[in-house]
Amino acid sequence: MSGVTFIIGEHREGREWIRKMLDQVEELPMKREAIIVTSADYYDFMTSYDSFHEYNFPIRVIGNQRSCGGGRNTGGLNAAYEYLIWVDAHVCFTPEDIFRLIETLDAHPGDVVGPAVVVSEFPGCEVSGGKAHGVRFSFVDTPFRWEWIPAETEEHEFEVPMVCGCAFSMSKEAFLLLSRYGGFLHSKRGLGAEEEFGMRMWRLGRKVWIEPRAKFGHYFKGYEGHRSWDEHSASGFYESRVAAIYINVFNKDLCNHITEICSRHWREEWDKNLQIARENYRWLREKLRILKNNIDERWFFRY
Repeated sequence: MSGVTFIIGEHREGREWIRKMLDQVEELPMKREAIIVTSADYYDFMTSYDSFHEYNFPIRVIGNQRSCGGGRNTGGLNAAYEYLIWVDAHVCFTPEDIFRLIETLDAHPGDVVGPAVVVSEFPGCEVSGGKAHGVRFSFVDTPFRWEWIPAETEEHEFEVPMVCGCAFSMSKEAFLLLSRYGGFLHSKRGLGAEEEFGMRMWRLGRKVWIEPRAKFGHYFKGYEGHRSWDEHSASGFYESRVAAIYINVFNKDLCNHITEICSRHWREEWDKNLQIARENYRWLREKLRILKNNIDERWFFRY
């Protein structure tokens, strides 16, 4: 069915933040729905809102989603429409941004498209920093260091290794393919290795694009003057990132380097979570093994 499903990851930011997100969806002149996935119990969540009867589109709340990746998977599987857009609960966009994202999805059916990300305040959406595009990770000095990809152009879409997990889109068909290969990775709770799915999509023959003409504002946490990640959100950091390495790295030189640097910097976390990854994702690693030569892993994990 042609339309847009917004899958909103709710981090208990508060009533004003969720209302702002839904107000933005309300402005869109198209068939749309919103699925709010939250770690809170459904009834506890709804006591803060009573209802969403003032909005002219369907809104569903799915509670008890203990990890970001798990919530993204649940939202995608329950989506009614053809276009799926995942957004954090503190993201700003306009109808023009959504139209541009969908136009680019139509130009690259089956692929992933992310917007340019502008550092912004929320819920006021005032721009407070620079603009960023796709992402990759380096293992040069420390494990899993985030690296933004410079913009190739401002005039048209371009390919990137991965997109920021705060906002991205794909078709329902593409998501169902990803689901057969593990979906979005998640730990038992908290923040997952959200961007890593792009590496698997490339290996599966799907591309990942940035559409620089679609500019989404994003409130970044965890630096001076901003809220920090809470204990729940940060709890899955090591588990999901070790799983991302275990699942995706087949290049022997890269594997040896990552093993050495992670063993040195993450110490107990590396050995403990590598065992968890083997128990949970051995099936996925073996499923991807026949596709191991489809990509150059060094484009995603630099060393």
